[in-house]
Amino acid sequence: MSTHADIARLNVLIELFSECANAVDLETLLRVAAGRLRWVIEYDECIFVIARDEDCSCWIGTRANETLRRSALADLPEAEMALIGRVLESGSPAGHASGRIGVPLQAAGRTLGAIYFSIDVGAYTHRDMRLGHHAGQYLGSLISRMDLEEETRRLSRRKDDLLALLGHEIRNPLAPIVTAVHVLKMRAGGQPTK
Repeated sequence: MSTHADIARLNVLIELFSECANAVDLETLLRVAAGRLRWVIEYDECIFVIARDEDCSCWIGTRANETLRRSALADLPEAEMALIGRVLESGSPAGHASGRIGVPLQAAGRTLGAIYFSIDVGAYTHRDMRLGHHAGQYLGSLISRMDLEEETRRLSRRKDDLLALLGHEIRNPLAPIVTAVHVLKMRAGGQPTK
């Protein structure tokens, strides 16, 4: 591959990083990534597998159809599942000797998922593997950030609910006490104060 082609691929990768940094949800992030990765790592099919706790979600993009569609993990062919499984288990890229590669989505030492690329004609190079791996690490860090932001929002909602409950519970016992003080002042001949 020529130096000009390498520079063009790196420029597209930098654009990918820039565009993905502004994504606010997972599906938007993956849609942007699939579109840009098509120019960094040529593929006929691109599969994103996101593993969160016990839940795995899967999105598939193809060169022929420029949209990204959600799919069930169980619907993937056995060969694709085997490669994705190796990447998820090992946390390392796999499969560069053929027209199929898989790279992990990683952040802070955790594997959050994998990206699978396949091409019908040709084979992937070590350079393709490295570019895919860098993209996977960056996308993994963005997914991790999104997860942390969602957890922060969830905890903030719980805090607000707790404060509202505490405010209600504190006001309720004070009402009879205020009334009792008011009645005692009236009995003592004093004027009630407001």
